[in-house]
Amino acid sequence: MTYVTLRSEFATRSDYRLLALEAKCVQSLKDKLTTHGPATSPTTAAATGNNTTLLMMKGTSQLLLCDDDHTYRIRRVEYSNTLLLAEKHPMCDCDRDALKSVSVPGCSAFSKAEETSKHVVISAAERLFEAKPSCASRDVLRLIKASPVTIEELESEYIQLPGDSAEVKTTIPDGMDSQHYTFSQLVSMSHSSARELSDMLCGAGAIVYHGHVRLLHPSLLREALQAVIVFMEGCEDASWGAVEEHFCPSVYPSIVIHVIQGVYGALKHVEGGKGAAALLHMQKVLQALAEVAIVVLKARAGVEEPCTQFRGDEIALYCSVDFESFYGTWTDSIPTSFFASGGVPPRSDLAALMSLLHGVVIIHGARGDGHAGATVVWAPRDELATDLSRRMEQLFELNSGRWEADALRAYVEPLLDPGMTFEQVVHRYAREFHTPNQPVRYGRLA
Repeated sequence: MTYVTLRSEFATRSDYRLLALEAKCVQSLKDKLTTHGPATSPTTAAATGNNTTLLMMKGTSQLLLCDDDHTYRIRRVEYSNTLLLAEKHPMCDCDRDALKSVSVPGCSAFSKAEETSKHVVISAAERLFEAKPSCASRDVLRLIKASPVTIEELESEYIQLPGDSAEVKTTIPDGMDSQHYTFSQLVSMSHSSARELSDMLCGAGAIVYHGHVRLLHPSLLREALQAVIVFMEGCEDASWGAVEEHFCPSVYPSIVIHVIQGVYGALKHVEGGKGAAALLHMQKVLQALAEVAIVVLKARAGVEEPCTQFRGDEIALYCSVDFESFYGTWTDSIPTSFFASGGVPPRSDLAALMSLLHGVVIIHGARGDGHAGATVVWAPRDELATDLSRRMEQLFELNSGRWEADALRAYVEPLLDPGMTFEQVVHRYAREFHTPNQPVRYGRLA
């Protein structure tokens, strides 16, 4: 209760909630008010009619609290005793005299009282809402994936990256679906803070097109990535500047290359690396090439993406292909420089290579260490449910057999709040199986 602060209009409020925040969050709010000055403090803002939002509450069944940078999960706590809400008042002479008359020998109450103010109880409550740090949900990505930007739309258009403060065009071209979202709309709809959402969108390669946040069409992204890899592998002194000069504007608008760099570029230049290995994030590229391999195999077979039925009314589309065909097609597409640099395991180390695809593909029908007759299912974690129990149900629908711990961990950990571990929660949803000289595996609860 140290951090309960009363605004000037509190007395006129008949309904209120007590919210307990961690000290770090409180300090961040204090720093924000100090940085922006008294003009933006809640009290001054209320007096002038300018409302300042420090925290935003979101969610339905699960309430979340967001500041500019972090997301918190709200939990109601009931107390058997009563919480007193008090207000400080300066002490008068009669208060000091009263303390002197009831002073206890050996107690320094009066000397301490001289340094403090008295507290007058103005209200009481039996419940408190606690806010604990929460992971940022990526559910908003599915909203903008529904209507991606094509190469035809990009040509001769003014493009921005999310968060750019410059003025943007807001007119929507003829024929474009009006069901698109601005960044502000996504902030209010998402289960994350503005900073977390911005980082998430940038990592996914989002752009601002006519004032709305959108993603490039998956086929355009795959095609451009493959073209960039081929160029880098054949270029003696590859750089992103050379890539842009080669492809722009004759082949792609420059924004396409910028998105490829933002999504698949290495966090830092690999010293001594050559070709694509020096400039690209290897695991992200391998996962993208896995999608390419599945698309190629489905196209060869002349079959569209099959439908996998989940329990209830939920239906989702997941491509599945034969494991052996997938592995050969996928490894053949991996840049030679990746293997030469030692950044990825050799083709012969099947288990180590496939571990790099945890979180995007699921192997169904594998027997022990063998993959004869197994299938590969394209199932990126961002496409699955954001509720942990529902996601676990989906995972066991896609692979009803036993899961390797690391394969299951890749789907579970992104949904865990800070401080929670995979081992702490997995036993609520899965059964553990132990085999001599074998790693732990997990299966569906009976």
